[in-house]
Amino acid sequence: MPRSSRVAGWRSSMLYILPDKCEMALVAVISPFINPLIQVYTGRSELDKIMPCWVVSAEGEGEEEPWQSGNFWVRCELAYHQRAQPNESGPQQPLAPDPKLFAQGAISAVTGALALDRATLAAELSAATADFTVLPNGILFDAPTEAQDAKGAWISSLHVKLYCCGSSLAP
Repeated sequence: MPRSSRVAGWRSSMLYILPDKCEMALVAVISPFINPLIQVYTGRSELDKIMPCWVVSAEGEGEEEPWQSGNFWVRCELAYHQRAQPNESGPQQPLAPDPKLFAQGAISAVTGALALDRATLAAELSAATADFTVLPNGILFDAPTEAQDAKGAWISSLHVKLYCCGSSLAP
């Protein structure tokens, strides 16, 4: 097989490998800031997820940018899942704490872990897993979101796009 075909095949396989590496790197960076009683799962984990928990997932955006560079954008979501608790009060029941307050505290802790200058955060993410580099100007944050799933669980999410590549391609 000609060298150019092997390199092209390697580059296209990076699109499938990079989301896993993004998940592992984000888990490594945020884990020290998360309550140790709360589990952190990757999006591809087949484990039953016990709430409250963090789920870190990632997916590639497709084509190399620029073409034949080995660099890809990967969309990542850091989602805090918490069971919704009925907030009923009455003569026999005290008012339950608002579950969204716990989610806000958890989101604040993770936001703090990611609130580094872009070069420092890129270096920490790159060092968290082998054969992986996040380029310093390749970190974009989207607005956080909140939703409830079909079972009534609260999901508070942070969205990050990482421009990354295999370490051997890093400048």
